[in-house]
Amino acid sequence: MTSAAYHHFGSRDALVSALSEIVLARLGHRLRDAVEAAQEQGPERLAACGRAYVTWAVEDPAVARLVFRGGATTAQSAISPHPHDVLTRELDRLTESGHLPPGARPGAEFVVWAAIHGLAVLLIDGLVHIDDRAGVECQTDRLVFATFHGLARETAPEPDRPTPTTTHTRRLTQSTA
Repeated sequence: MTSAAYHHFGSRDALVSALSEIVLARLGHRLRDAVEAAQEQGPERLAACGRAYVTWAVEDPAVARLVFRGGATTAQSAISPHPHDVLTRELDRLTESGHLPPGARPGAEFVVWAAIHGLAVLLIDGLVHIDDRAGVECQTDRLVFATFHGLARETAPEPDRPTPTTTHTRRLTQSTA
């Protein structure tokens, strides 16, 4: 079986990358569906995105770890919808609607992602314990709203703030250049 998979994919890394791309696309759909199903049009949609991400990780920690730790995707990975794009679009929408000041928008997706990803990893690694899904969702809401309200207080970007990137954002930059 192992040799058959390697014959098809060439290597363990290629297999992990292919699986990660499938999982990330499914996660992107899940995040997009959660945002679109949100009843409110403000930061509640962002909280829905956070809840979808954290509950996804908690529901299947082994798959989440594969994606988180596998060095999953490459610059050639074409994932649609990419979870990063769903988050980016939601933050753009919040800026356009006046919920998030334009000065706070640059790099905000990395701040929000760091918060929700951090909670997800803490939960699946057993460093934080919350007894049930409702509790996980409640804590995720608190985290997302606290992060959002902190961002919303920023009126202008700090002059020397570094610009974080990911493999995905680098690919997007290269494809538009």
